[in-house]
Amino acid sequence: MNKEGLKEKINWYRHLFTFFSAVNFASAGWFVANYGKSAMGFLSINILLLIFSLAGMLFLGFKITKHIKKLGED
Repeated sequence: MNKEGLKEKINWYRHLFTFFSAVNFASAGWFVANYGKSAMGFLSINILLLIFSLAGMLFLGFKITKHIKKLGED
């Protein structure tokens, strides 16, 4: 893949990473604010959202790092 294609992929992954981090921070804040007064179902869904958004952030972080290393090799 050429350098411009790799830069474009990194840019898209960066935007997705920003989205996942915003979701993660917002749901963590909601969890802390509503821990004592919310139903257990909502808290469980929020915990799952936290786990999936963190997994997405980790996955995209690895993908971005891989593409940056490829970009440096060329």
